Amino acid sequence: MIRLTLIPIFAFALILSLGGVARAETDNEEQAADPGAELFRQGLADYRTALAELRELCTTDDDAGVATARRRAPKELTACQRGTKELKSFLVEVRKAAHWVTQRHAEEKQARRVAKEEEKLAKERAEEEAREGAEREKAEKADKAKRDEAARLAEKAKQAEKAKQQEQQKTNDSQKQKASYERELADLRKKLQVALNDWAKSERAANEYRLLAGTKTGDERAKYEQKGLAEQKRAAEQNAMAQKLQAKIAEYEKSLSSLPKTNDVVKKAQKLRDQIRSLEDTIAYKRGLEQEAIDQANEYRAIANEKDGADRDKYLNKAAEMDRQADEWGRLASDYEDQRDRAQAELDALGV
Repeated sequence: MIRLTLIPIFAFALILSLGGVARAETDNEEQAADPGAELFRQGLADYRTALAELRELCTTDDDAGVATARRRAPKELTACQRGTKELKSFLVEVRKAAHWVTQRHAEEKQARRVAKEEEKLAKERAEEEAREGAEREKAEKADKAKRDEAARLAEKAKQAEKAKQQEQQKTNDSQKQKASYERELADLRKKLQVALNDWAKSERAANEYRLLAGTKTGDERAKYEQKGLAEQKRAAEQNAMAQKLQAKIAEYEKSLSSLPKTNDVVKKAQKLRDQIRSLEDTIAYKRGLEQEAIDQANEYRAIANEKDGADRDKYLNKAAEMDRQADEWGRLASDYEDQRDRAQAELDALGV
């Protein structure tokens, strides 16, 4: 009977040892019972039951004269003795099995704890890497935005310089054309003055010859009349030349008046408007960087609130750095706003 009780006990031990992992994975490990202790309690209960049965057996053997029979055959163990020996062996085996189950349960529990801790650390590392990756990506985007903005401003400055050079070239060409027209006009006016002088001289000579012819007779009269006609013809030619020169002078004067005129006030007003637009773009860009730094600082502080120790200090330092950058961007934006306001006041004073 006592040998048969060993079978369910060790089967129970096997079930407990194999089922311990699944139970620990689904239940709270701190509240889970020690399977070795459970095994020992069950075995102890069976031991007590078997001990009670053994006592009855030993009492029955004594009543039946087992002692006398033992004296007759001292080498043969009685049922009471065999049961006592088996029961002692049973208790030893139960203790061994309980110790083995407890040890295995502790090892599995420790292994699960280590695995859980490693999983937690791996998750934290993954989250930290993802956060750092997001920060790098954000920083790269910010750098790209800065480069793009710098390229845009450089292109804008290049176009402004090109427009300025074109305007200067137009001004230079206009000045050169003006100088050319003025030289031509000066030459034409000189020619006109010569033609007018020659016309007047020929008119006076023709009148003088006509007067002399009136005082002469015969061939002398014909001679002076002929000279008068020649001078009259020359005067007509000089008059025609003068009229042509006057028409050409009028044409040059009209072309000269149609050349672009430089207006310093208009040019200055346009320059101020361009400056104000550029300052507005710069202010918007700096304010955007300021807000990004503020948002990043708030994000770092939120992360720091979830950390402790060195990790908390790390994110608080990052938040402080972002606050410093936000203050710097804000200061620069304020400086540009002051420049814009001064330029606007100067533009308003021009009244253009």
